[in-house]
Amino acid sequence: MEIQPVPEAVSRPVPVQPAPIVTREPIPAAAVAPESEEPDFAEPEEDDFSIASVAEHLNADDVRVAISVSPAGDEGSANAVALARMVAEDGRKIVLIDLTGSACPTRLMAQTADLAGITNLLAGEVPFTETIHADRLSDAHIIPQGDADPVLAMRGIERLQMIIDALSNAYDTVLIECGPADVNAIRKVTRDRDMKIIISAPAVANEEIIDLITGFGEAGFGEIVLMTGTGYPQPGNSGRRAA
Repeated sequence: MEIQPVPEAVSRPVPVQPAPIVTREPIPAAAVAPESEEPDFAEPEEDDFSIASVAEHLNADDVRVAISVSPAGDEGSANAVALARMVAEDGRKIVLIDLTGSACPTRLMAQTADLAGITNLLAGEVPFTETIHADRLSDAHIIPQGDADPVLAMRGIERLQMIIDALSNAYDTVLIECGPADVNAIRKVTRDRDMKIIISAPAVANEEIIDLITGFGEAGFGEIVLMTGTGYPQPGNSGRRAA
C-alpha cells in the first residue's frame, strides 16, 4: 500500500538500565519497584500522575510519538482521549490512532461509527487521507478503528510504522491508543524502543503497574509515563480526573 502524503488541510487541524517513570520530573524505576512485597512508592507531588501533568510533559518535551497502554480497558482509553484533547487545547497538533479492540476512542471522538479507519488502511482498502477525521469535541484528530476485517488488517501490521512516520511529519504528536495490550503486542506496533510508552492506569493495582513497567523495561523501551488520572495510584481506586 502506498502511503500518500497527508495534505495541508489535514496537517493543520481545524478545530517507554530500567525504564523511568516520567511525571513532572523523572523518577527512577527503582523508586517504584522496591524489593519488598508491598510497593513503596516515592511520595509524588499531588497530581503528578494526572492527565494534565502528562499533557504538560508531552508538550514541554516535544514528544512526537507516544504509545498508550490501558490495562484497565476502556477507562484507560477514555483517559487517553482526554489526554489528546488536553494537548490539543494547548495548541499542539495531535492525532490519536485507535488500535483498541473495543473502539472506545472511536466512540468518544468520531462523528459517526462507520468512518474508515486504521483497519481499513492496514488492509489497503482506502487512501491514507480518508482515514483521518476531526474529533467532535476538540481540535484533535482521530484515525478510528474502522470496519475492515481485523484478521486481514493484522496481516498488514508491518505498514503501521510507515503510517506513524508519515503522521509524525504532519502532526506535532501522534498518540497510539492500544487498550490492554501486553509488551509482545506493542513490539508489533513499533520497532522503535525509544518511543515513549504511556501507561494509562486508573483503577489498576500497584502490583500490576509495576509488572508492566518491569516488562517494558526488560523489553528495552527507554521511557515510561504513568498516568492514573490523579496523584497517587491506589489499588481499586479509579482516580479518574475530568478533563
